[in-house]
Amino acid sequence: MSKSVKIKPIEGVKVFNPATKLHIDSEGAEVILSTYWRRIIKSGDVEVIQEKTKEKVSKPKKTKNNIEKSEE
Repeated sequence: MSKSVKIKPIEGVKVFNPATKLHIDSEGAEVILSTYWRRIIKSGDVEVIQEKTKEKVSKPKKTKNNIEKSEE
């Protein structure tokens, strides 16, 4: 499960995004949370605006009762 967050730099700080090779603009950017971004967030150079989690879609488990009901 990978977690992505939307971050924006605090005022007056330029933050480099190694994925794009550019600085993040003042409106923010969505990044995949990695060791690099955790360190930058912890240092206080950026603030987290929004957190998102990409979850796996789970299918209902097949049980004997489910199969019998669908056949009726």
